Amino acid sequence: MPDQAKRIPSSILIFGAAGRIGGPLAAFLQREVPQIRLRLATSHPAQADGLRRKYPSAEIVTANYFDLHSLLAAAADMEGVFVVTPSETDERPAMTNLVEALKSSGCAVHILRIVGILPEFNPRRIPKALRDHGLGLQIQHPIAKAILDESDLPVTYLNIGATYMDNFIRMGEGIRKKRTLIWPERLIPYIDPREVGEV
Repeated sequence: MPDQAKRIPSSILIFGAAGRIGGPLAAFLQREVPQIRLRLATSHPAQADGLRRKYPSAEIVTANYFDLHSLLAAAADMEGVFVVTPSETDERPAMTNLVEALKSSGCAVHILRIVGILPEFNPRRIPKALRDHGLGLQIQHPIAKAILDESDLPVTYLNIGATYMDNFIRMGEGIRKKRTLIWPERLIPYIDPREVGEV
């Protein structure tokens, strides 16, 4: 059977729209394709007013991966969905709820999920105590991917096998106080979160 290209969504829901990846994505879409209807979601109600000022033509909603009711409202009639989760998200209930909301809406034609899974990574090498805890990108993201794969929703994964350049800024205070930077002894590519939003 020939591959069928996913059509360009006429509406896009962006989770984490006030964040370091969702924000640049919202700005890029607003600038480059203003005809696409944007619904910007934040899990922090205090950030909603800032989003309204920055994106006056977008619909702003508060949605939480652990609150199915808020996800149902956010996903209603959205064709495109951008999914990013904060570190240490419990992906089982989060993605289970999201799948239910997206299936209930029945409108999604393209879902893009950010993941950070290192190539050739073997999760069995993680100590059992950490696996049982279920936190950390190398544990979270395979869980999320398995749930989304099982859903048969139209999901594309954007795997970021890099570190974000602004991590150094975010770590700056601790580095200045301790005068120490702990970094793995391997080559790690760097990427600007704004570039991820545009990709």
